[in-house]
Amino acid sequence: MDSLYVIDVETRAGQLTVSIIRRPDNPLDSRRDQPSVKTLERVVPISEELARILMEYLASYRGNAKHPFLFVGRNSKSLLGLAQISQIFAALRGIHPALAKLAPHDARRTFNDFFFKKAVESKEDPIKAAALQNYVNGWSSQSKQAQVYARREIEVQAMGVVRNLQKDLYRI
Repeated sequence: MDSLYVIDVETRAGQLTVSIIRRPDNPLDSRRDQPSVKTLERVVPISEELARILMEYLASYRGNAKHPFLFVGRNSKSLLGLAQISQIFAALRGIHPALAKLAPHDARRTFNDFFFKKAVESKEDPIKAAALQNYVNGWSSQSKQAQVYARREIEVQAMGVVRNLQKDLYRI
């Protein structure tokens, strides 16, 4: 997210996407701690609402930064760094008690929980669902990360099945 360029966002009707491009050792990235490149390149669809929000951000908040990066620091000239991301999450944690333990990784966890749940609701084959999840997260096709992230939802579903089974077994 913190290495996206403005041109990585496509907002033409019918083409609402964000391209995740690998840019290791980017000479345009002046941050001391550049984000590491850990995932594969991919194109991810975005909703009309997200496209609208990004366009509003570009028009009203990003400013006339001289660099190509999508997200900028407070003064709109600096790049968004780890310290500023930490400040954003600290501010979010202070808004509501339910957010008291919010951390950046929670966004990935929540996305993957919802993704797996939607795949199950869509009656997607588990192997294909894992392949889709690997793609959208930029993991290799052999990655086991999809199973790691699916574990929590699988546990919830397993508990529901056991409860239903027990109801059927112990009817009076």
